[in-house]
Amino acid sequence: MRKFFIILSLLSISMFISAQQISHQFVNVSMSDALRYLSSVSSKYTINFIYDELEDFHVTTNVYNKSIPDAIRQVIGFYPISMKVKEQTTDEQGGVLPDAIYVECTQKTAHKYQGRIVDGDGEAVAYANIRVLNVKDSSYVNGGVTNESGYFAIPCEQHPALLKISYIGYQTLYLHPQSYDLGTLRLHASANNLKEVTVKGSTFTRKSDRIVVIPDKQQVRHSYTGYDLLSQMLIPGVEVNTETGTITSVFGNVSVYVDSVKAEYRDVKNLRPKDIARVEYIDMPTGKFAREKAVINFITRPQTTGGYVSMDAMENVGYRKGEGNVAAKWKHKNTEYTFYGGASYADAKSHGIDEEQYDISDKTVRKQTDVQLSKEKTNTEYMQVGIRHITDKRTLLGKWGLTRAGTPENTDRSSIIYDNGMPINTLNRKSERGLQPSMTLYGDFALTPKQQLDAQLISSYSYNKYDRNYHEGNYLYQTNVKENLLSLSLESNYYVQLNHHNQIGAYLTTSFNATNDHYAGTKTYWNHFWTSENIMALHYEQSWTDKFMLLGKIGIDYQTFRNYGEKRWQYVKPWGFCQMSYKANEKHHFGVFLSKGNLTMNMQLVNKVDQVMDSMMTQRGNPELKESDFMLSDFSYTFTTPKFQLNAGIGWEGILNLAKCYFFTEGNKVIMSFINDGIYHDWQAQLSASYKPTSNLRLRASASYDYYQITGVYAHNLGALSLSARVIYYLGDFGFNLSAKTVTQQLDMENNDSYLRTPASYSFSTNWKHGNWYIEVGVKSPFTGRKCTYSNAVNGIYRDISRMYEKSNQASACIKVAYTFDFGRKTSHDKEDIDTNIRNAIMK
Repeated sequence: MRKFFIILSLLSISMFISAQQISHQFVNVSMSDALRYLSSVSSKYTINFIYDELEDFHVTTNVYNKSIPDAIRQVIGFYPISMKVKEQTTDEQGGVLPDAIYVECTQKTAHKYQGRIVDGDGEAVAYANIRVLNVKDSSYVNGGVTNESGYFAIPCEQHPALLKISYIGYQTLYLHPQSYDLGTLRLHASANNLKEVTVKGSTFTRKSDRIVVIPDKQQVRHSYTGYDLLSQMLIPGVEVNTETGTITSVFGNVSVYVDSVKAEYRDVKNLRPKDIARVEYIDMPTGKFAREKAVINFITRPQTTGGYVSMDAMENVGYRKGEGNVAAKWKHKNTEYTFYGGASYADAKSHGIDEEQYDISDKTVRKQTDVQLSKEKTNTEYMQVGIRHITDKRTLLGKWGLTRAGTPENTDRSSIIYDNGMPINTLNRKSERGLQPSMTLYGDFALTPKQQLDAQLISSYSYNKYDRNYHEGNYLYQTNVKENLLSLSLESNYYVQLNHHNQIGAYLTTSFNATNDHYAGTKTYWNHFWTSENIMALHYEQSWTDKFMLLGKIGIDYQTFRNYGEKRWQYVKPWGFCQMSYKANEKHHFGVFLSKGNLTMNMQLVNKVDQVMDSMMTQRGNPELKESDFMLSDFSYTFTTPKFQLNAGIGWEGILNLAKCYFFTEGNKVIMSFINDGIYHDWQAQLSASYKPTSNLRLRASASYDYYQITGVYAHNLGALSLSARVIYYLGDFGFNLSAKTVTQQLDMENNDSYLRTPASYSFSTNWKHGNWYIEVGVKSPFTGRKCTYSNAVNGIYRDISRMYEKSNQASACIKVAYTFDFGRKTSHDKEDIDTNIRNAIMK
């Protein structure tokens, strides 16, 4: 505690040694309006400029944590505009004059050639080169480049003139303009292959708290979803599963944002790649992201009025799995409306051998199960409507969705032998169905130029039904469950920027879940359970220039839960984290992350229900479970050059009072319950590198090592090394992907704390992108035999060895087809999210 107060004191002192920083996004505003805004928020400088002189220059850029002078330099960009900073000056009488910044156009003329440049699809062409030439001898008169929105303004009195507009990969356009206002000009892709072209600069830029990646034309052209684009960027240390939408790093799961608004799976899946201006991998989250471990933030290009209708379908060959989606979006000025729906299905099959051993009453019972066929059919349908309104001072978002999910068939047909006796035929048949309406409300408000507030409310109601019939010879067990589950969560974040490269803020989150379950069948139960968690914290952020940054957040976590008829459990514990970032230069960056938190109580573990698994085993909840503490520490290093990027990290994850399986006997039965016992350790090391030898070839290699250890009544340890590699090659309209991964091992905490080994895999895919059509064909492990998923659990009186051959791990193929129809002006393709995972707390 003494060290904590010392740190707070040092942070308080440091508040007075720096200068003001601001963050603001400018979307197609005039330079005059941008400077006027910066002047209004500046606490130190007076910004002087002539309004009419700069009115024709457009600004589209996202200023983040910059000083006022640096922010002005960023909005000026490539325009022929200069700035002078005058500080601590005195007048003739020796009086101190206020600090001032003078901004003026370096080429003062009465006229300017201005317009906007787009490509063949109507998308803005950023940083295109415009040269104004003399019509008589083609000598150079003046020139400039377009901004991120494709706009340009070139001061020039030469008229008539010849304009030469060029951009790599496009046909050069020559114009004899009739007036100074050129309107919208269109560039067409070049049909010739470019050779020996050197592009200066890097698509990877390392900032103090993030890596900024600008997607190149090849990556955009050969992607259809936001996940596809992120995967092809090959950001070191970031792993992307394009099928499930899972993004992980050395810090664990990565949170996803679109234009700094928190997003979910379908937001990103339906984000059109050519609408993405850049991707920010924030490995040291600050500001509104400070609540997260790591963040991927997609920044989209500003759009105008228009809409689209999009359709896509996917079908798997080898094992049945597919989905179809349709979406519609209309945007008018600052408001956009969205509707979409879809359906998916899967037919998973497997077979294998499961060998179990029970120690009951001084004797050992051996059980061998031959799983002849395990078959699971699932289907999901969903729909959602959404509305979003965006202005300079606020963003409002509302989403209303409905999801129906079911498992009409989940059947295991097996043959069981006890102690080398006669085979007994078994049938385990289960089915599930659920209906879940949901609502999300989000608001982000700029209260003042220095104060920001965002809040999000998520609510859902789930009605679930679960049926199970288990036959083992003459033994029959039946379960029928009906459940009502209400879930509410509110999260808000407030911060204010101070005048010394720092900011302070407050964070509040609260969640509430209540479930009412009625169990019928062989046994009858009624279970009512509720749980809530509240976190209140203060955060402080301090940076020294752009090299060193320190962020701290500390607060309390209050949890409470109760089973009806039982005593209420409640805990108040400290919560917080601290992170430090050091950018030695443009190539080398170091980061440290420390975190302390608490795991939310799992309703499925703490209920008081018995659920018969078979004639030998019963699963039972434990209402006496206590809370678990979570701790995390990481050290990371990144090395960045235009062609080569490397990420290295080491870390430790720990869980105190880990909730894990516990086995004991009760008569001639084995009871599987849960206890808080021991500590879970996961020591991690990761190394990942990406290399771009040519514009068409991209390479990626990664290695990770985990050492797991669990202490307590059941002690476990496991060391696991995993290697992966990926090659991407582009050829015209075609893109080729080859990836491979070695065998992976882990301690499976959700499956009796077992050692789980997943077989090695490799895959190859090719995609074709032309206009609004996108087709992808891929194969997975096509030339290998049967692959086995192996698990081994040893927990006191119970041991289990399983070898399963799952269809999803065998050779398979997949085809995806998508088409998009745009109307009006182009609109970004980011559908609102609907969570298709229906929540339940049923003991199964």
